[in-house]
Amino acid sequence: MASATASKTRRSAFNVLRFVVAGLLLATAGLKLHGLWTGQQSQATVATTPALIWLSVEVELLLGLWLASGLARASAWAFATAFFAAVTGYSFYLGVTGQESCGCFGAITVHPWWVFSLDVAVLCALVLCRPGDLRRLAWSSSPRLALTAGAALCLLFVGGIYGRGEGLAWLRGEEITVSPAAVEIGEGFAGQERTFDVRVVNHSQAPVKIIGGTTLCACDVSGGLPKELPPGGSAVLPIRVRFTGSYGRFEREFVLMTDSPRQSTVVGRYTGKLVAEPKA
Repeated sequence: MASATASKTRRSAFNVLRFVVAGLLLATAGLKLHGLWTGQQSQATVATTPALIWLSVEVELLLGLWLASGLARASAWAFATAFFAAVTGYSFYLGVTGQESCGCFGAITVHPWWVFSLDVAVLCALVLCRPGDLRRLAWSSSPRLALTAGAALCLLFVGGIYGRGEGLAWLRGEEITVSPAAVEIGEGFAGQERTFDVRVVNHSQAPVKIIGGTTLCACDVSGGLPKELPPGGSAVLPIRVRFTGSYGRFEREFVLMTDSPRQSTVVGRYTGKLVAEPKA
C-alpha cells in the first residue's frame, strides 16, 4: 500500500515537473534562436558552432514539446534524463576548463558553474520523480506519437538546412558572412601574436569589396585588403591577433568593412586563453 502511494506521488510530481522542464527547454531553445538570428550567440568555445547550436535547438524544442504533450511519458522521462545527464557533464567540463560562458542562453552570458548547478538540480528532480513503472519505456504505437515523430523528422531536416551558413545568412538578412563563426586560437602569453585565416563569403548576386576593418594592437585584419568577392564567391583573409588583457578565457570580435550598401560591416569572433608565462 505504501509502495503504491509512493508511486502515485512520484507520478503526480512528474506531471508537474514535466511542464517545468518543458518550459526550461523551450526557453533556452528560444534564446539560442534569438542569438543566432541577431548574430549575438555567445561562442566562447569552439564547441558552440552554428551547426551544433542548431542541433541543440532542435533537440530542446522536440524534447520540450514532447514533455508538454504528455505522450509516452515514461519514454519522455528517459530521454529527458539522458539529455540532462549529458548537458550536466558538458557544463562541468566547461567549468573545469575555465570557460566564461556555456552558450546555453544565446547572447546572455551565464557562467558554466551556474548552469552546472541548474542541470544537477533538474537531473536530481527527474531521478526522484519517475513517471510510474519504468518497464513501460517501449514506444507507444498511438497515431499521435507517429505524427509527432514525423514532425520531428521534418524539423530536423529543415534545421539541417538552415544550420548551414547560407541558411543563417538568409535568416539574418546578411549578404556577407565569415566562416568559421568563431575561431579557437588556443593558449598564449601576454604580447604573443598569432595569425589565423577566415573565409569571407558573398551570398549576394553582386560583387562586394572588403575595404578595411579592425586595426588595433590586439587585432589587425588589414592583411590582404582590399579584397573583392565575386557574386556567390569567397576569399580567405589572414587575421593577426595579440594576446592581451586579463588571464583566462576570452571571446573577442573583429570587424570587416565592405562597400555593400546593404551590409557595411561583417563581424567575426575568435576565442582563446591568456596564460601566465612560466617562471624560469
